[in-house]
Amino acid sequence: ARTSVRIFMFSLLLLCLSEAFVSPLAAGSFEAALLFDCDGVLVETEELHRKSYNAAFEALDVRVAGAPVRWSVEYYDVLQNTVGGGKPKMRYHFDETLRGEWPAEDDQDRVRLVDDLQALKT
Repeated sequence: ARTSVRIFMFSLLLLCLSEAFVSPLAAGSFEAALLFDCDGVLVETEELHRKSYNAAFEALDVRVAGAPVRWSVEYYDVLQNTVGGGKPKMRYHFDETLRGEWPAEDDQDRVRLVDDLQALKT
C-alpha cells in the first residue's frame, strides 16, 4: 500500500511539473503553489518518528512489567500502517499489543502519560 501511495504521489508531482502547469508559473500568473504530502511519501520520516517515540519513552522511563518500552523497526512498520496519529499509536500499543498492560494505573494517569509522551516526542 505504501508503494502505491508513493507511486501515485510521484506521478502527481510529475504532472504538476509538466509543461501545462509550469507555463503559467513561468508567465508569472501564479504567485504560490501548494504541495500535498503525507509522512513518509516524499521524504522518509517514519524512522525519525520511531526514534522520537523511543526517546520519549526513555526520557520518562516508561516500563511495563519491569521492561523498558521500546519500538523496534519491524514493530513500528506494522504500527504505522495500522494506526494513524501519535496518541492513538501509543494507546493502541498499550491496549492491543500489550493487552491492556499500561505503566499508568487509571484512565486519568493514562491520558496524562500519553499527553506527556506526545509533548516530548514533538
